[in-house]
Amino acid sequence: MNKDVAVMSGHTFLHYYQSEAIVFHQIGVLVFQQPDLAMQLDSPMSEIALALAETIEEEKPRIIGTFLQRPDDPETRYVHVETERVLRARLFGKDTHAVTSPLGKKPKELIIRFGPPKKVVDTALCKHLRTFSKSEVYFRPEFRSAKIVLREVGSFASDWVWRRALKNMDKELDSPLYEVDNSVDSPEKQEINTRRNVYKSIKNWTFTIPNLDIGSRGFNVSPKIASLVQILQCFQKDAEKFRGIVLVRRRITALAIVEVLRTVSGHLPFIRAEALTGPWAHDNISQLSILKDFIVGKCNLLVATKIAEDGVEVPPCSCIIRYDIFDSSISYAHTCALANGPECHLVFMLDPNSDAGRRTVRHLARMPEDLKHWTQLAATRETGAYPPANMLQTADYYHSDSEEDVNFRSEYIKDPTMSGKIYADDAVNVVYRYFSSLPSASRPTITSRAIFRFTSSSPSVHVCTIIFPSGSPFSTVEGPPSASTIAAKRAACFKACKQLHALGLLPYQLFPRPKEVARRLRPVA
Repeated sequence: MNKDVAVMSGHTFLHYYQSEAIVFHQIGVLVFQQPDLAMQLDSPMSEIALALAETIEEEKPRIIGTFLQRPDDPETRYVHVETERVLRARLFGKDTHAVTSPLGKKPKELIIRFGPPKKVVDTALCKHLRTFSKSEVYFRPEFRSAKIVLREVGSFASDWVWRRALKNMDKELDSPLYEVDNSVDSPEKQEINTRRNVYKSIKNWTFTIPNLDIGSRGFNVSPKIASLVQILQCFQKDAEKFRGIVLVRRRITALAIVEVLRTVSGHLPFIRAEALTGPWAHDNISQLSILKDFIVGKCNLLVATKIAEDGVEVPPCSCIIRYDIFDSSISYAHTCALANGPECHLVFMLDPNSDAGRRTVRHLARMPEDLKHWTQLAATRETGAYPPANMLQTADYYHSDSEEDVNFRSEYIKDPTMSGKIYADDAVNVVYRYFSSLPSASRPTITSRAIFRFTSSSPSVHVCTIIFPSGSPFSTVEGPPSASTIAAKRAACFKACKQLHALGLLPYQLFPRPKEVARRLRPVA
């Protein structure tokens, strides 16, 4: 082309380049109007960026870009910086300093070790109640919950589980179903008598308050919860600005921790805690109210299950505490996304006697550079990024609200090999793992490219489109309209999982292990 200056679209430039009418070494300066399109796989700019990456330095033209999006938007800043890195170019916007700031720094990470729990098999109350129901035929959920929180929160919380159950027992005993003929000895009469004896025992029991003095004989919380209180006390000097999240595995643990924190408010006068548990529903008034209180500052500490990781939009926090830690790059990226940059403290609570906990911390400390870069991108970009092949993700997905709380009427995808099930809540993780498992030839050369693209027809209607790499059975999958971007992403990923499963492209390794299998394979401690 014998022209000093040529202005053309990306499609036209790519056509001329592929037909060899244009070669890079003949170009002095290449100017892009929207260089950020290089991050989108379905754009011709993506093909041009790949061609530039494969060209030797001596034959590359100088590259200048004009960035036309809002420089004050954090998402735009990160895409801008990544585009500069990919194109090895200088891109200009309205405010160069604001737009070309580096990727958000990670939060300050701390590991807090706590002592092992006291060897208490049961509390006195549980032992007494078991005399009425030795095989735990009655009140089985309460017995199980009391056992769980005994280890995680302490004996105070174990007894609190029964005190909390009194309300339901009141309703049950007032029900006409419990009116039977006392002259007839029957299994129904035996059950009613057992339930009444349990009810009277709990109602007449003398309950204690939490004792945080670990050297005291009346110490009735776990060393783990005592360490949590000490961690929170460190933020008292910044009480007005404090906003934190404690992430736990189970719903009953979250509720028990909130009860402890409220009862020991004298030790933590600035803490206003609420429990946020799932599954998330956009019409759940209780969940919406708690989230609103957290946003406006009426509540400044959420004790939450997995719902807070990737289920709701929460403001950046000054403290994130992983009460339970998991060996997952995706979970780690979601946790970093909740943090308020380097001013935030990300605390991992580690049991020194737990092999699984030590292994998880070791993986985080020795994380490869490409995986670190991906977790940072996934944490700071709503549009995600293609993960590397060495992404860490266990197949034992934790359903943080426990198996009993899963809505079994929800739609799921079942694996015929191991009977694992993928619910909508699992779909984003499965899509990330699917991309990570692709052979290197199928995975995009530029791993920082966006996976998700969002469109909104109104503030309450969002649609997510998943962009698949070249060589995939389909180029894009568009999800149904949803009430938020997070819900739209989850719905699109679930649709993609269904299509991949229909084609036989979802191996059983990508399915969460069934709870029976996970329980047999779960390591001790």
